[in-house]
Amino acid sequence: MENKTKRPGLIRQERVVPKNLEIPEKNQNNEITIESNQKKENHATKKANINQQRNIKISVDTKKQIDILLKFSNHKFAYELIDSMIDVYVEHALDNDQKRAFKTLSKILSE
Repeated sequence: MENKTKRPGLIRQERVVPKNLEIPEKNQNNEITIESNQKKENHATKKANINQQRNIKISVDTKKQIDILLKFSNHKFAYELIDSMIDVYVEHALDNDQKRAFKTLSKILSE
């Protein structure tokens, strides 16, 4: 059992690496350095994914209530309903300082 041989018939192929992707180089500290072009592409990708769906955890009762509100409202998707609920909450429940802080933080985070 100590002298295992490779199975016949298996073909070893070289790894295929796409030519348009650059492999980051390692510096002396074995840290990966990323070029500014790759950072810009990554930043552009993040902005492109802003509208993608995110998962949030809610209770079953809350999910049922959202579904009922969707049937009564003119919203097609849950995120539209949640956006309008946020707008109403900010307008009616927050004082002027909190509204201003909320709008400023929202603007900063969306950039």
